[in-house]
Amino acid sequence: MKRLVLALLAAALSACAHAPAAADAPAHEETAAEAPQLEEARQIAADVEALRGIAPKAPLDIRVLPDAKFAETLKAKLARDLRADESASEKKLWVAFGFAPTTADPAKIAEAVFEEQVAGFYDPQAKALFVAEHAPPAAAAAGPDATRWILAHELEHALQDAQFGFVDWTRLPDDDARLAQMAVYEGEATGVMAGYAARRAGKSIQAGLVDGARTARSLATDQLVQMGGYSPALLDAPAIFREGLVFPYFAGWGFIADVFHTGGFHLVDEVFAHPPTSTAEVLHPEKYVAGVQPVPVAAPAAPEGWKVATSGKLGELGARVLLAGCAGRDQANAAAEGWAGDAYAVVEGPQGELAALWSSTWEDEAAAHRFVDALKVQSKCWPKAVAGAGGVSNDFKLDVKGTTVAWERGLPEALASGAVTSLLALPGAPLPPKPPLPVKRLAPSTAPAKDAHAEHGRIADGRYESERLAVSATIPEGFSGATDLPEVDLLVRGPGTTPTLGLFTVAANDGSGHFEQDFFGGIAKSFGAQIGADKLKVAFEGKGPTKLGEANVREWSVAGAPVHIRALLVPICAGKFELTFTQVWSDDAGKKSLDAWLGSFAATGAASATPPVCAKLAAAPAK
Repeated sequence: MKRLVLALLAAALSACAHAPAAADAPAHEETAAEAPQLEEARQIAADVEALRGIAPKAPLDIRVLPDAKFAETLKAKLARDLRADESASEKKLWVAFGFAPTTADPAKIAEAVFEEQVAGFYDPQAKALFVAEHAPPAAAAAGPDATRWILAHELEHALQDAQFGFVDWTRLPDDDARLAQMAVYEGEATGVMAGYAARRAGKSIQAGLVDGARTARSLATDQLVQMGGYSPALLDAPAIFREGLVFPYFAGWGFIADVFHTGGFHLVDEVFAHPPTSTAEVLHPEKYVAGVQPVPVAAPAAPEGWKVATSGKLGELGARVLLAGCAGRDQANAAAEGWAGDAYAVVEGPQGELAALWSSTWEDEAAAHRFVDALKVQSKCWPKAVAGAGGVSNDFKLDVKGTTVAWERGLPEALASGAVTSLLALPGAPLPPKPPLPVKRLAPSTAPAKDAHAEHGRIADGRYESERLAVSATIPEGFSGATDLPEVDLLVRGPGTTPTLGLFTVAANDGSGHFEQDFFGGIAKSFGAQIGADKLKVAFEGKGPTKLGEANVREWSVAGAPVHIRALLVPICAGKFELTFTQVWSDDAGKKSLDAWLGSFAATGAASATPPVCAKLAAAPAK
């Protein structure tokens, strides 16, 4: 997972230790065209500061860079942060443990993912937030508000820097501890982003930060990546890379959600002072609160005639990924639960051949044997063995003694037995508990909030109903529906591989006169970033009737493709807020279904009644 992913995360989090100082920051002259973006970023900064209750020590320098300049700056930073020696070590780890074939190139994978995903980053040395003029496809595909959410996330990193400072990742004892602490920073920023998105939609922070985290916990990493937008490079990356990169954001969000649910942001502040030291604590917050510390395990030594190429700890997250190569997600997670500590070494032989040495210890003997049973079948799912330099054989030995498991792969028979015996002796004595927080237990955020239906609406018997918005609609036959996304009231998705989906939510109209332009422009920018702005053509612009009132409508076609996009705005609450609809289809059947879906929306109260959301939103400043 480890060094390459950690370097990538550190780069995305804070431009890393190698970021240019303020004097070296790229020159940039603000243009009139960029002024609205800067003004919006400053407004988002004020909103995030108010939401989080933290103010920066000095005004934040926000710089909007043209796309080419942003990409150039990003690529240069990536080259500094992802060193060639770390990429080489990562490849040896992937090959030795069977995470990826010998053809995988970690550096190229990291570069592709980084360029695909990053729309902005905060640099703690320059005390500046750098933003791309246009979001990359992966971010843009998440929706027209994606840039706002990204800015909220990165602005929270600036507040973290002001309040807590950033960790020197190189001083932490191992890769697992680094990943755990990154989960605090990224998870908290993701939670704040979700709270900000929910507040913009007139929902509570709880609905975004806590209920949203509950939804994320129920999804596999691939599903989370797909929900996040257009991410082919990340989806195609080896699971060890993908899981390590996504973990701090989503597992960290779930961890922070439990803390916030228990004691609000005041208790979250305590986590920055006393962070978790293992991915197991992030995955199981109850272990963190109890002060459970990882059992120390000494690093394996290389057999005679071999040398250590790289070493570290896989942690519970790494154990999950290893087992998931053959087992399903749930089975792998269950078998990895009970992790108490580990250490690995990838060793290199006289001809450059590789081998893996791994010692792990478990909470009890039952947990150790569950893990052993799952580990025994992994050889069936390893990539094909490659002999010689840079390769590894599929021969392995495995032993368990009490709560300790020893495993080697790739050593010659003459060395394997002795190596396994040595691995069994590496775990030390368990450390005493060290509770980090002034609470004995957390209130898990896994149960829905009492007002979840009021916040999100509900689906029952093919019908959607929102008490908050006083509307109901029919879910098209064969479509799936979801109401548990923090930034969307209702998502419907058609069957099959062709894109057919509809989004419904509410947004505050700030009364500036630019809302309609910004909304439709944001959708065009998002889809244009994916398919090419020159291919997106306005097919209709005007008004259209709905049962909820007259709508402002914009529809686009795509040159050379059957894809169509339609967006509608229906004002409510005396024009202070807008019901928004976004539809995408690629065939007549999809259009017919989405037309019927839109036509099924109707008010559920009396014609003269005001939706409850109007009073709730009116109580807060329009965003």
